[in-house]
Amino acid sequence: MDSSSSTYGACRAASPTSATVAEQAEKYLRELQERRARVNKYGQMVLERWTQMAPAIVRALPDATEFFTQEGERISEAVQSHKDRLTSYLETLTDPGERAEAQEMLANAEAMVLAEQLESIDPEQDWRERLAEMLSDLVPEDLEQIALRIWRSADGDPMVMSLPEMDWTTVALTDDERWTIMMIEALLPLVTGEQPETGEPLVQRVLELEELHPKAARFLR
Repeated sequence: MDSSSSTYGACRAASPTSATVAEQAEKYLRELQERRARVNKYGQMVLERWTQMAPAIVRALPDATEFFTQEGERISEAVQSHKDRLTSYLETLTDPGERAEAQEMLANAEAMVLAEQLESIDPEQDWRERLAEMLSDLVPEDLEQIALRIWRSADGDPMVMSLPEMDWTTVALTDDERWTIMMIEALLPLVTGEQPETGEPLVQRVLELEELHPKAARFLR
């Protein structure tokens, strides 16, 4: 047998069979269905609402299934809590008219909670709040001052006063100082750039800042 035949045989042996591929596809579809099944009907309503209002936010969610599962559970708990309060209130009533009114409220409890919950939805509000919270810690001037202090302690040119002018290859830095400068250079475009208010740019900016923000605590404290 020549070497090409031997190689071909080895490749065939290493390649997945059609049955294996089918099993993998079936497993993937089963897992996908299980993930979707975790999202209750309230979570599906929120998903539909978000998809209509801000599809870019939905696409940018790191784990949309987990997010809408939690949203669905939160609304489910709110519905049940409202029903429990109305049921307890109903048990205290003796007047037929008041009982009838309370029973009607109980029958419409789910619709009342859903109207409140779904109408108040702002898909981007949470992301804007998360961005604002981090930006309150990451002041551009503070970051630039930290870089300037490192520059001066490393005997950098005293005439250089701004970060873009600092040539870090001309000074000797400790590993910790070099790491700090790298972090500052990564953070500054995220805290000084144009404020994205909608869609994927907003989400992407928040996710990048959330990755860097805890690390920046080393030199911001």
